[in-house]
Amino acid sequence: ELEVFEGAIDLLSYCDIYDDYKTNKLALGMIADAPLETFLKENQNIRIIRLCLDNDGPGRVASSILKDKYESRGYKVMDLPWKSTGSYWKILSKL
Repeated sequence: ELEVFEGAIDLLSYCDIYDDYKTNKLALGMIADAPLETFLKENQNIRIIRLCLDNDGPGRVASSILKDKYESRGYKVMDLPWKSTGSYWKILSKL
């Protein structure tokens, strides 16, 4: 399984909020999927992708495109929009 985030801060926020530092995660650093393509080529055991892109216009469009693309390649893809608004504040409040 792989959880895919739009940005590194989203991935780190998720890890901190859910205390999850052991599962496979990837930050795209964009809404294009070049890093995802590389990760999947290097980790062919991955069959489930959870798209945790931002819950804004570009994130929703990208999630839809990526979901269709990777489902057509045989992956099970779940679209789980990451509500990044406020997550930064949760981290900062722990400092």
